[in-house]
Amino acid sequence: MDEYLQLIALYTDDDREDHIDSVKLMTIHTAKGLEYPYVFVIGMTESILPHDRALRQRKERGLEEERRLAYVAVTRAECELYLTESEGFQNGGQKKYPSRFIFEVDEELYERIGEIDKSLIEEAKDFILSSHRLEKDISADHFDIGTRVEHPVFGEGRIEEIDEKKNNYMIFFDRLKAPRPISRHFKKLKKV
Repeated sequence: MDEYLQLIALYTDDDREDHIDSVKLMTIHTAKGLEYPYVFVIGMTESILPHDRALRQRKERGLEEERRLAYVAVTRAECELYLTESEGFQNGGQKKYPSRFIFEVDEELYERIGEIDKSLIEEAKDFILSSHRLEKDISADHFDIGTRVEHPVFGEGRIEEIDEKKNNYMIFFDRLKAPRPISRHFKKLKKV
């Protein structure tokens, strides 16, 4: 292995033969805009894709970013696409579930190679649903247009509009001259 690594480290672009079949390893970000005859997406497992940090830190927005990344990954293949997941393999005592993005694809559109226990599939779906519900339960209260609210900095105001796309309220605060966008996930926004 050491010899191979030393040899490969000496290669430059001049040594490359562009017309030979080869394996290219890259991130999904790097693959944007590129296409290949055969694509293997490794790690279609919950906590990898979507990545748990993206879900923890950015909640719903993070999930949508991860969904877009998954879309980029699966649309790189010209002929065949292979998705791999752990089939329940445990890491550090924690079960690994197939990615929620796999469950979003109609089963008639792909062929599963290998077996996955039906109980694991149901367990995975329950896990995904419960994690989604938990995020909703701990998120901020949601208000309707016309509701009077209080913000810790801007004071009292009235919700004039709800931007579903950006997940913001447009609030006209009594002390300000123009409405301000406030995230619907802002937990310190209270009903008056």
